[in-house]
Amino acid sequence: MSALPLASPAGPEADLVIARQAILDERNAVFGYALTDGSGQAPTAERDAELLVQAVTLSSTPALADRRQLFVRCGWDTVQRGGLELVDPERVVIDLVLPAPAQAAAGATTLAALRQRGFRFAMDHEALGSVWRGWIAHASFLKLDLERVPAPAHAAITRAARSLPLRVIAIGVNDHAKHEHARGLGLELLQGSWFSRPIPVPRTTLRPNQAVIAQLISLLRREADVADIEELLKRDASLSLQLLRLLNSGAFGLSSQVTSFRGAVMLLGMQRILRWATVLLATSSQGTPALAQSAVVRGRLVELLAVELLGADHGDPAFVVGVFSLLEALTGRPMASVLDGLALPEPVAAALLERSGVYAPLLALAEACEAGDDRAFAELADRLLLSGHQINMAHLQALAWAEELLAT
Repeated sequence: MSALPLASPAGPEADLVIARQAILDERNAVFGYALTDGSGQAPTAERDAELLVQAVTLSSTPALADRRQLFVRCGWDTVQRGGLELVDPERVVIDLVLPAPAQAAAGATTLAALRQRGFRFAMDHEALGSVWRGWIAHASFLKLDLERVPAPAHAAITRAARSLPLRVIAIGVNDHAKHEHARGLGLELLQGSWFSRPIPVPRTTLRPNQAVIAQLISLLRREADVADIEELLKRDASLSLQLLRLLNSGAFGLSSQVTSFRGAVMLLGMQRILRWATVLLATSSQGTPALAQSAVVRGRLVELLAVELLGADHGDPAFVVGVFSLLEALTGRPMASVLDGLALPEPVAAALLERSGVYAPLLALAEACEAGDDRAFAELADRLLLSGHQINMAHLQALAWAEELLAT
């Protein structure tokens, strides 16, 4: 088995590393993504500019640009120095860090000019204060931090925000109680780490469609006779249709359309089709659409990091690790119970059941991307000898790939 390169933590200077959190709408579907610097370093205009460039690159992906909003954390110095020149205001929302109150009066003119050009801004709840009156008029979103703001003030802030033409985003939604609290306030947009690790609703059995997909995965893993797999697919016509739709989506790189499972096997082989079945198990969940989205992004990110560090042969099993890491929440059953009978390779099972083995640190890094855990993020990147550029490219590619796949 290949070993991951490990090293002692690097010095105080670190590359910018993109961390993300999903912003969910009232249907618990992904409204957009909040992008921040996950390196744990102090913000600077240079780091802001680099993050904006990465966001511009990501926003050029048609499937993502047409369906999601990108929120990019940015300091006032970057804004007033012309750092938004490359940004498409229709695709990127500037998550503005408020400067010192002394700059409020002078900065209002600059903000008004940018708003006239179509730029949209998200601001922290402090912007409701009188000193920021000239700024809040140009905000499209107001952020209410449920972790930092005392609970008794939440309702008052929400009422004040509703008198303005903006939308409120509840951030710091890091557990089920805060999720319910935010919904109780009538807030439609929610952001927080809870959506990456929600508590599953206990179930004793898989849902019927999930059970069929689990059977399919088991047959693929054992490389069963094609006729046996076709027989399973015949019993569930919708499964066959979803197979062909996903395989022909473009995300699997096929040069020609496939019209049958047998033809797909000839082109890809059973182990490659296992990737499709993995995606389908995630998207068959009756849970939040954001959870399935997160599973697919996580799978692709772990895959890309594994290929970078370990080689191409590790891509497919690493993808399975990433997607299956959310199986408890997706199925409502304990991980060991879901995996029973799937005959997964030992390194995959070790990462999922014990958080050990060659794929475990890659999975932990992907999770840190979602949780906004700066310390864990920076430590894992250093230990794995991964540069910020490597992680950023993998992260952007994973987001774009998942959007293309799930848009079909």
